[in-house]
Amino acid sequence: MKKLLFTLLLAMPCLSFAQLDIKLNLPSTVGLKPELGLEFGYDNFSLEIDNGLILQKWGEATFIDSEGNEVQTGVNRFGYNGGIRANYYFSPRETLDGWFVSPVIKYRSQKIKFEDPIKNKRVGAGLVLGRKGMIFDRFGYAAEGGFGYWFINSYKNSQGENSPIYKDSFLFADLLEKLDKFMLPFTVTLFYRIGS
Repeated sequence: MKKLLFTLLLAMPCLSFAQLDIKLNLPSTVGLKPELGLEFGYDNFSLEIDNGLILQKWGEATFIDSEGNEVQTGVNRFGYNGGIRANYYFSPRETLDGWFVSPVIKYRSQKIKFEDPIKNKRVGAGLVLGRKGMIFDRFGYAAEGGFGYWFINSYKNSQGENSPIYKDSFLFADLLEKLDKFMLPFTVTLFYRIGS
């Protein structure tokens, strides 16, 4: 705790000159995985920290049964998303706007509540290209897309044994397992600018 306070005290003079934006990831929020971010920086460089919860069901779908009733499927899950990245803005008009590129590191931990619950842990890295601009006064947007790879991506059952999540997907199990290693960060965020 003392180290955290000491670090914050050292960072405060730097933040007084920094631009500060609070971000809300729209697609994640609509998909019951709300994610908030904090970006602070100056001139062409910024640092961004993202945190979010995973509340969306695993394999969620809605279909109509033979009697015409709407049926929802899916398995409950709960988890946490986190990320850190450094943004470089190519030629900003105001501080921290315009086109940018970002190396990103992401972390995810979730518990999928099957009969035998499965814990999934992921750590990955990637690269994102995007554009950030103002809508009006202190409100703005950022649209971005990229590519990455989950270097650590483990699914463990309650006994701590490896448990491939797609083993019951008989048609596309191999393909789904291969695609699960890739991170495709495509997002649209709205932000509120606190700093100038």
